[in-house]
Amino acid sequence: MANIKLAVSGINCINCVNKITNTLNKLDGTNNVYINFAERTLELTLEQNKLSTADIIKTIKSIGYSAKIITSGNKNVIDGGSSVLIIQASIAIISGLIFMFIGMF
Repeated sequence: MANIKLAVSGINCINCVNKITNTLNKLDGTNNVYINFAERTLELTLEQNKLSTADIIKTIKSIGYSAKIITSGNKNVIDGGSSVLIIQASIAIISGLIFMFIGMF
């Protein structure tokens, strides 16, 4: 069993929550499907060798929503876009500190 948490875009109302939940509950291999409407997140458990995270994301897309992995198994996953932003911010801070230090002399 693998626990998965996804960020889901396009959830605007309780009908969206019900549509996604009902669709995923019909799949063989999904358990404990839960959507947090306020956070726009989905948590579920997948049975091994039946479905993959990619299958879940594909299913969500097929009904008009999009999803990104937040956690898979017991590991946190940061998407590439977030990593790039963190690196860019770090470079900007370091560059600013270097110029500030040079300006002191």
